[in-house]
Amino acid sequence: MKIYEIEKAASEKNIGELSFFTEKALADLGLQEDERQKFMMAVDEAVTNIIMYAYGAKAGNIKILVSENGDEISVELIDSGREFDPTKQPEPDFDIPVEDRPPGGMGLPLIRGFANSLKYFRKNSHNHFILTKKIGGQDG
Repeated sequence: MKIYEIEKAASEKNIGELSFFTEKALADLGLQEDERQKFMMAVDEAVTNIIMYAYGAKAGNIKILVSENGDEISVELIDSGREFDPTKQPEPDFDIPVEDRPPGGMGLPLIRGFANSLKYFRKNSHNHFILTKKIGGQDG
């Protein structure tokens, strides 16, 4: 199994490099371009959320592991920021008119829409958020 790994400071200035690295790894592992672009929207949203919210005013890192396991590609995002389980967050109430909804909250529906599955666990004071995408067939 091939694993691609990068770790950088969780800083807005590193978003482009993290995104470029992840997209190249996904391409190397065979995720077709149209599905790769959709999946990258989910990954970029998750990375941005970690960078913007995990550490508050403190400094910290984000590690990205990209790997293939059979018919799935996984992108694991690891940070040591405050504990946050995105898989437990409720969907926004889409019945409320947009102008009456609180700001934000649309990132997780986007992530859920472009990944085939999401997993979260916390180990040794680190958040592990894993997004998976099927390779080949209709879903990849």
